[in-house]
Amino acid sequence: MSNPWLSIWTSPRKTIRHIIESAPAKKTFLLAVVFGLQYLLSFYHALLAQGTFVNPYLMIGALVFSPLLGYILFYISSFIFYLVAKIFNGKATFSQVFASVAWSSVPFVVNVVLWFCFFVFFTFDTSLFDSLYYMIFTIIVGYVIPIWSFIILVNCLKEVEEYSAWKGVGTVLLPVIALYIIAIILDYALV
Repeated sequence: MSNPWLSIWTSPRKTIRHIIESAPAKKTFLLAVVFGLQYLLSFYHALLAQGTFVNPYLMIGALVFSPLLGYILFYISSFIFYLVAKIFNGKATFSQVFASVAWSSVPFVVNVVLWFCFFVFFTFDTSLFDSLYYMIFTIIVGYVIPIWSFIILVNCLKEVEEYSAWKGVGTVLLPVIALYIIAIILDYALV
């Protein structure tokens, strides 16, 4: 099998099958770093976009805490998807779902690289927020990469759960829809 960091982009089902057969929980540390780091960098970006001064040492903190945050997000997501998959009669073990969630985060490597480039350029040119480059950046980081990650996740879950793509989509979307409904209810209840 070729490098899973490359093959997951175009052959997620074959790649996750190879990973599951070799060692599903191994080699996830760097994935947790990438996922946690891109999450923290997007938060950092949101603060900058609001005009909030952000201490540059937060970037160092993001590097230090990204593995912990990545693993926490992987475990919570995996647990939720594992439970939802049981509704659809999924056959995967928790470690197989965890591997699927972790490896579906590979596209976020692109986001991390783009975030670092953005922060370097932003340091020298604060007008970057008003440029075409910024619009392209936000489309890639906010839409293209997450959609690609979603497609990989659905295909990985389809493979490990041994069910249809529609059930894979349902496994991922049901918790998201449930969270939105809860957030709307809480928003109205707190007003």
